[in-house]
Amino acid sequence: MQLLSVLAVLAVVAAVGGTLLAMAAVARATLWHFRSVPLHGGSAESWALRASVVAAVLGALWLAVGPFYSGFAGSATLSLAGTTSLAAGPRSSSLLAGNGPAVIPWLALPVLVALVPFGFRARATRPVAQSLCAVVLAAQGVIGISGYGLFFAPSAVLMLVAALLASRHHAA
Repeated sequence: MQLLSVLAVLAVVAAVGGTLLAMAAVARATLWHFRSVPLHGGSAESWALRASVVAAVLGALWLAVGPFYSGFAGSATLSLAGTTSLAAGPRSSSLLAGNGPAVIPWLALPVLVALVPFGFRARATRPVAQSLCAVVLAAQGVIGISGYGLFFAPSAVLMLVAALLASRHHAA
């Protein structure tokens, strides 16, 4: 239960921080003609973006094949001789095993959201896109759009870090 609490806190931080950073980035881009530097492969921002995508992929994979549903299953049998046997024990199932391949598009959506900022390579809107993507990733866990949203909170925090790193670069 502690892991879920930590993930919930991360989601709230990313949602609030992403919203504030998006407003600041829009103001900078429109009022002060903010211009981002191009995204370089070895920059800290680039590494944070890549880490955000990896975290989203890991969250999706964990949800797909990890123990998502858990419960208690039991069965009883009665024979003609009058003997009974009881079999019971804990049981768990993955999201994919429980719901079938129909959940794959839903698990892929957060990964696609994490990939969006790569389309804003050298534009002044990149910090805005990154912070809004952080808000979307975090909002799943914060407002309960999906029961699995908290698994993407680390990706949201890493996206927020990338947005902060992108917003610190500006033209003189």
